[in-house]
Amino acid sequence: MSRMKKVLPVLLTLTMLTAGAAPVFADADSSEKEEVIYVNLDGSGEVKEIYAVNIFGSGQITDYGDYSSVKMLNTGDTITQNNDRITFSTDAERVYYEGIMKTKLLPWKISIHYYMDGDEYSAEEIAGMSGKLEIHFLVEKDPDCRGEFFENYALQASFTLDAEKCKNIEAEDAAIVNVGSDKQLSYTMLPGKGIDTVITADVTDFEMNAVSINGIPLSLNVEVDDEELLERVKELQDAIEQLSDGAGELQSGAKELSDGANGKLQSGTKELSDGAEQLIGGAGALKSGGSLVNDGAKSLQGGADLLDSGIVSLNSGLTQIQDALNQLNEKSAELNGGSEQMKQALLQIQSELSKVSGSAEEIGTLVDASSRIRNGIAELTAGIEELEKNVSYQAFTNVMAQNGLDVDSLQEGNCTAIESLTSLEGTLNAQIAKIREMQNVIGSESPLASQLEELLVQLQTMDGQLQQMIFLFQGNNAYIQGTEIYLDAVNDSIWQLLDGANTLKTSYEEFDAGIREMADTLETMLYQMSELQSAISQLAAEYSNLDGGIREYTDGVARIVAGYSQVSGGALELSKGSRELKDGTDRLYGGTAELLSSLTEFYDAAGSFSDGTGELEDGVQELLLGISKLSSGTEELKEGTDQLRGETDDMDTEISNKIDEMIQSITGDNSEIVSFVSEKNTNVTAVQFVIQTEEICVPEKEAAKETEEKSTGFFEKLIALFRKSQKE
Repeated sequence: MSRMKKVLPVLLTLTMLTAGAAPVFADADSSEKEEVIYVNLDGSGEVKEIYAVNIFGSGQITDYGDYSSVKMLNTGDTITQNNDRITFSTDAERVYYEGIMKTKLLPWKISIHYYMDGDEYSAEEIAGMSGKLEIHFLVEKDPDCRGEFFENYALQASFTLDAEKCKNIEAEDAAIVNVGSDKQLSYTMLPGKGIDTVITADVTDFEMNAVSINGIPLSLNVEVDDEELLERVKELQDAIEQLSDGAGELQSGAKELSDGANGKLQSGTKELSDGAEQLIGGAGALKSGGSLVNDGAKSLQGGADLLDSGIVSLNSGLTQIQDALNQLNEKSAELNGGSEQMKQALLQIQSELSKVSGSAEEIGTLVDASSRIRNGIAELTAGIEELEKNVSYQAFTNVMAQNGLDVDSLQEGNCTAIESLTSLEGTLNAQIAKIREMQNVIGSESPLASQLEELLVQLQTMDGQLQQMIFLFQGNNAYIQGTEIYLDAVNDSIWQLLDGANTLKTSYEEFDAGIREMADTLETMLYQMSELQSAISQLAAEYSNLDGGIREYTDGVARIVAGYSQVSGGALELSKGSRELKDGTDRLYGGTAELLSSLTEFYDAAGSFSDGTGELEDGVQELLLGISKLSSGTEELKEGTDQLRGETDDMDTEISNKIDEMIQSITGDNSEIVSFVSEKNTNVTAVQFVIQTEEICVPEKEAAKETEEKSTGFFEKLIALFRKSQKE
C-alpha cells in the first residue's frame, strides 16, 4: 500500500506535464481539482459506463457531479453525497475519489463496424473468424453533449493487431509501428476534426485487444515571427502594382505609336511612293521631249544646209520643234507638281517620325519592378524554408530537452512502468480470486468472513488504482506519439507550401527573363527608329536641293519656248541669213544634246529614287508589323499583370490568416479549462479522457480439471485449513 502512495504522485506529475492546462479563476464554493474521465465502450463503440476520477489536494473539499455512486480511492476519509454536491475533508497531500456518472454522453460519437468477406458482424460474432477483414472506424461530434471539448481536444486512438494472425494490414490514415509481435495502428484527430477510415487485413482466428482512445487538450508553445515575411509580401505586392501600372503606360505608348504609324506614317509613305511614280513618269516624258528637241535641232541643222532649196522643210522642222517645246513646257507643271508632292511627303514622314519616341527610363522601371518581384518571391521561399525548420517533431524534442525533459527516456520509462504495473495487477487479480474462493469455502457465518471481505475491498481498491495508473501511463505515451504524428503532418503541409513557392519562383524567373528580353528588343527598336528618323531628315534636306534644280530646269524650258517664238517670227528672215541660222542651229543642236544628256541622267536618278521609295515602303511595312506585335504584346502583358495584381491583391491577408490558422492548430487556442462532470465546478485545472473498448476474443472453454498437484501458497493453505475445520 505504501508503494502505491509513492507511485501515484509521480504519475500525476507526468500527467500535468502532458495536459498543458492553465489555471482559471474559480468559484469560492468549488475546490481546485483535476478530472480524469474513464469511459468503457462495447466492441461497436457504444458507451457502457463513464466514471470520473477527481483529484484534489488536502483540506475541506467541495465538488459537484451527477453521480449514481461515489467512493474514495486512496484514503479512508468519509465522503458525503447530497444530490449533486460532494464533500469530504482530508489531510492527504493528494486524494482521489471516483464517481460513476449517470450520463452516457461524450463529446465524440464513436462507432466501429466489422466486416468479414463483405458481410457485417458484431464484435462478439466476428471473434475467431478468418478471411478478409474490414474495420470501419468513425469518430464525429455528438451535438447533444455540452461544452466545446470536441473543438478544443485532440484524440489519439490505437488499434493493436496480432501480426501472426493478421497479415497484409492496410490502414491509410494510421501510423503503423511494431510493438513486440503486434502491429499498433495509431490515429491522431486534431481539435475540431473527426475521422472516417478503414482498416483491412487477411486474418486467421481473429482476435483484437481493446481499442484505446485518449483525449487531451493540444497546446504547444511554438513562436513564429511572421512580421518580416509579411513585409516581404507587401513589397512584393507593391512591386506587382508598379509592374501593372508600368505595363499600362507601356500599352498606352504602344497604342499611340501603332495609331500614328498606321495613320500618317503609312499614308505619308504611300504619298511619297505615288510622288516617286509621278516623278519618274514626268522624267520619262522629259526624256522623250528632250529626244524630240534633239531630233528637231538636228533637222533644223540639216534644213539650214538646204535652206536655199527647201524653205518648206525648214518650216516643217520649225513646227516640229515648236510642238516638242510646247509638249515639254506642258510637262513642266506636272513635273513641278510631282516634285512638290514628294517634298511634302518627305516632310510629313519626318514630322511623324519626330513624334514617335520611347522612354528608356520606362523600360528600366519595368525591368526593376520585375526584379523586385523575383527577389520578393525568393525571400518568401526562404521564409517558408525557415518555418519548416522550426515546426517539426525534432524541434519539439529539442525544446523539451532544453527544458530538462528527455522525451525518448520518458516514453521508455512509461513502457517500463506499464509493464511492471500490468504484472502487479495480474498478481493482485490472482489473489482476489483466491480470497473469493476462500469466502465460498468458509461461508458468511465464519468469524473470518468479515476480515476476508475487508481484505477483498482493499485489494479491489488497489486493483482500481493500478488500472488508473496504467491508463495514465498509456495516455502519456499516446500524447507523445500523437504529437509526433501531428507535427510530421504539419511539416508535410509546410513542405507542400514550400514546393508551391519553389514552383512560383522558377516560373517567375522565366517570366522575368522574358521581360528582360522584351526590354532589349524595345531598346533596339527605339535605336532603329532613331536611325530611320535621321535618314528621312537627311533625305528631305537633300531633296530640297533636287526640287530647286527641277524648278530651275522648268523655268529654262519656259524661257526656251518664249525665245523660240522669236525664231518662228523671224522665219522669213532665215532665207536672207541662212548662214546665221546654220550657226544658230549648230548651237541649238549642241544645247539640245546636252539637255538630252541631262534629262537622261535625271530619268536614271528618278528611277533610283523610285526604287529607294519602294525599299522605304517595305521598311515601313516591317516597322508597322513590329509595332503591331509590340502593341499586341503590351496588351497581353497588361492583361497578365492585371491578373497577377488581382490574384495577389489580398495575398498578405491570406498568408497572415493561413499562418495564424497553422499556428493556432499547433499551439492550441488556450481555451479555459472547464469541467466535464458539472458546470458548477469552476476551479478545474486539467481534464483528460481515457476511453477503451471491450477486447474481441474467443470465449474460453471450460478448463479441464488439472490432475497434477498444484503448488500451495499462503492463500491455498488458508483455504485448505478452513476446509479441514469444516469437516471436523
